Amino acid sequence: MDFKNWSSPIVGNSHPTRDLLIEKVIFLMASRPLEEITSELVIEESGISKGSMYHHFKDFPELLEFSYVEIFARLAAGQLNALNGVLLGSSTREEFLTGLRSITHGSSDPALVALRLARVTAIANALSSPRMGAMIGVVQESLTHELSKYFEEVQKRGWGNPDLDPMTVSVFVQAYIVGSVVDLLTPSRMDFEAWVYLIDQVLGVVLVGQTEAD
Repeated sequence: MDFKNWSSPIVGNSHPTRDLLIEKVIFLMASRPLEEITSELVIEESGISKGSMYHHFKDFPELLEFSYVEIFARLAAGQLNALNGVLLGSSTREEFLTGLRSITHGSSDPALVALRLARVTAIANALSSPRMGAMIGVVQESLTHELSKYFEEVQKRGWGNPDLDPMTVSVFVQAYIVGSVVDLLTPSRMDFEAWVYLIDQVLGVVLVGQTEAD
C-alpha cells in the first residue's frame, strides 16, 4: 500500500479539490479543538464552494473522518520511512540498535504528544463509526503488515530475537509508542528518562536479544 495515497482503494482516485479540503482540515486541526471546526470555516479557509465540497464528500463528518485517517496514515508513513532508513544504514546489530533507540526516543518525546493524541483520537472515533473504521482498518492492516516484514528482515540478518512472532512485535511497537499518552491523565507524571530507559531495555534485551556479554 502507498501511504502517500492511502485512500485510493476506497475512493478509487484522488482529486485536487478533495485533497485541498483534507489539507485545510488538517491545518485547522493543528490549531483548533475539533468542535470548533465547521463546514463554513473549511469553506472559508479553502475558498472552495459548498457544492464542490459535497461533490467529493457525502457530508462534513466524512471529510473530518478522511482528514483524521490522513493524519494517521502520515504518522505511519513517517514511522516506516525512519525504520527503513535505520535498517538500510546499519551493517551491524549494534548500529541497528542505536538507530532503533534513536527513533523510539524521538517518538516518545513529550513535545510530540499532540501527534500521539491525534492517533489515539482517530482510533477512538473509528470504533464508533463503521465508515471511519473501514478506512482506519485499511491503513492499520498495511502498517502492521509492513512492520511485520521489517522485523522479519531484522531476524534474517540475525539481529532480532528469533523466538518472537513478527506480527506480535509489530503491534507491540505501535502500542508502546502511542501508549504513553495514558500518563497525561495523572497529576504526577512519570520521569521521561525512566521511560526511555525501560524502552531501551525492551528493545535491547527482548526484541534484539542483546545480553551484557554483547
